[in-house]
Amino acid sequence: MSIDTILFDVGGVIIEPLDHDAVWRARDRLAQELGFESGEEMWLAFYDSDVWTAAKTGAILHEEMWETLLRPFGLLQREAQTRFVTRLHEGEGMRPEMAALIKTLHPHYQLGILSNWDDRLELILEEKLEIAAYFDVVLNSHRIGAAKPDDEAFHLALSHLDARPQQVLFIDDLQRNTSAAAALGLHTHTYRDFPALVAELKQRDLLPEEWTVSNS
Repeated sequence: MSIDTILFDVGGVIIEPLDHDAVWRARDRLAQELGFESGEEMWLAFYDSDVWTAAKTGAILHEEMWETLLRPFGLLQREAQTRFVTRLHEGEGMRPEMAALIKTLHPHYQLGILSNWDDRLELILEEKLEIAAYFDVVLNSHRIGAAKPDDEAFHLALSHLDARPQQVLFIDDLQRNTSAAAALGLHTHTYRDFPALVAELKQRDLLPEEWTVSNS
């Protein structure tokens, strides 16, 4: 059975640090302001927390999440919390070549999103990235109440896409998520960088060998 559906993660794939080293240097500085030793320690304290689990599975909203996480550090006002979150994610975005790839794939395959996110994902896709129209299905963990790598998230994705696992290529930057998908029979690609993704799509005959961003 051939692949006719491509399922994308967002964070770390469609949205990623545009200059990885510069972004993490900035996060290191930000972390020190809160008393963390490194940006990585700070990131895990936020995004490997019960509070984030609640936000990404629909129990609380984006603003409630950050108020809960940041108040212990003395950031008590909503404006200060918003500025902090902006700084935390500064330097992230969608590369033009990723936008070109999505636009190229859209007429030929069913495209979907399966992302662990909070209540703001749909707004970001629609208004900031302006790519929502290229996806047939957007599955936000906050809306469906299940987050990767739980099997339930993938079962819901397959149901909404009306696809069998063998028909789907799932792209995610975290090995635990692609491993979970592969165990259910989906084809997978663990995203590391854009050229490697393009190479795999060509190897699977999902993109013409001659495809480049310039001729998309």
